[in-house]
Amino acid sequence: MRDEALLRAKGNCEHCGEEGFRTKAGSLYLESHHIIPLSEKGIDHISNVIALCPNHHREAHFSEKSSELRKMFLVKVSS
Repeated sequence: MRDEALLRAKGNCEHCGEEGFRTKAGSLYLESHHIIPLSEKGIDHISNVIALCPNHHREAHFSEKSSELRKMFLVKVSS
């Protein structure tokens, strides 16, 4: 699922649209995120995975608006 989400994102955060940073190897770095966590019975499917920049990945896990982000991410990957 991770690779599919990264391909879909084409190097850009699927939330903010910013390009990921370049790694030492020259590839664009993004992180994959299960929108509904597997621990909450989320499915391991491309429809539940989004590619995010590191800042938005941390925000999805730890911010006070993580529930709001979850809803936005689900809409994003379903379109």
